[in-house]
Amino acid sequence: MCRSQVAPGRLLKRIHFERSVMTPKTIDHINGLAEQQGKGGLWFCGAYCLNSIPLQENGVRSALNIAERLNVPCPWETECRDKVYKVCT
Repeated sequence: MCRSQVAPGRLLKRIHFERSVMTPKTIDHINGLAEQQGKGGLWFCGAYCLNSIPLQENGVRSALNIAERLNVPCPWETECRDKVYKVCT
C-alpha cells in the first residue's frame, strides 16, 4: 500500500529517516579514529567506526574488532561470527 493510500485514521505517525553521507572527510576522521583505538585505554565502537556505510551490523563488527584486539572470545559460535563478518566487510 502506497503512503498516499493509507486509510484516514490508520496512520499513527509519519517519520522521516535519513542516512548519513560518507564523504572523503568522514573517511579521514574514521581512519584517524582507528589510529587512536586503545590509546589511554579508550576504545571506540559503533556503526560510524568502520570505513563503510553506517549500519547496525557495522556496529556489531566494530565491537567484535575491539574484542579481538583485547583477546576476548566471541560469545557465540564461530560460524555465526563469520556470517556477521562477511556481511560487514
